Amino acid sequence: MPSTPKNPKVLVSILAYGSIGETLETIACYRKQTYPHFHLQVIDNASPRPLAPEIKKRFPDLEVIRLEKNGGYTAGNNAALARGVAEGFDYVLISNHDVVVSENLISNLVESAETRPECGVIGVIEKDFATGRIKAVGGRNFRFWKARGEWISELPSSNVDALEVDCVQGAVVMFSRRALEAGIRLDENLFMYCEEFDLSFQLKEQGLKAYTDLRCQIRHRSSHEHLSPFQGYLLQRNRLYLCRKHGSASHFAASLAFATLIELPIKALLRALQGNPRYARACLAGFTDALRGKMGSPEGAFRFL
Repeated sequence: MPSTPKNPKVLVSILAYGSIGETLETIACYRKQTYPHFHLQVIDNASPRPLAPEIKKRFPDLEVIRLEKNGGYTAGNNAALARGVAEGFDYVLISNHDVVVSENLISNLVESAETRPECGVIGVIEKDFATGRIKAVGGRNFRFWKARGEWISELPSSNVDALEVDCVQGAVVMFSRRALEAGIRLDENLFMYCEEFDLSFQLKEQGLKAYTDLRCQIRHRSSHEHLSPFQGYLLQRNRLYLCRKHGSASHFAASLAFATLIELPIKALLRALQGNPRYARACLAGFTDALRGKMGSPEGAFRFL
């Protein structure tokens, strides 16, 4: 159906890697959407075992695109954003493969975005899958000296449908065509983690805003264990990279001083006492690789797995 002001076209792209059961459940959620004007696709991010055969057994008409190389969350989703621009979609919604969403998700996101011309991206409230506890409403206040931002974990007291935030949580995000035509993309140097705050800087540079639709709440299965060395490596590396990319020379110097004099020594001592010294070593390796400019696919993290 052609795009009109009353029925904007949405490309919905699920980025999947490995876990077929969770992927099938997420697909089923999107197949139940009340919004009629969207195209659903799955991007298999170079899973060791191709996902298409299992997906096609249950959803034979679903488009599955397999990438030859796993470029992480960022490169995998950039493939969907590029298609959205090339094929004239009004919005592109990117989704993790391990989420459960309500049937009016797309309708609500489109409605909120359409009434806010300055909207670059719009996201959702993320809840823990098992407990239902709110994990993130949105992000704010990236502080360069600490190289980190804050995640809002409580709902606002005001009665609004959408809340303006600095950044949205990355499990489900909808990009407007205005943002995509302005060149806003996920930074593939990051691979995964911290891309939300990078997007916030890009949006501000283009005079666009990020919102969370408070009507949209998703349950997210997090596949990464707490204090995973792999996660520690990427977070430490990517946070420092953001300070270098978006901060001034003094911002970068402050982040270096904080990390080397306070953060990393405390992590080394604390994690050693907790019996997890690999986590501290992974953080140090991530910090070192960021200084060396070793970004993108995190080969340096694999030795800690």
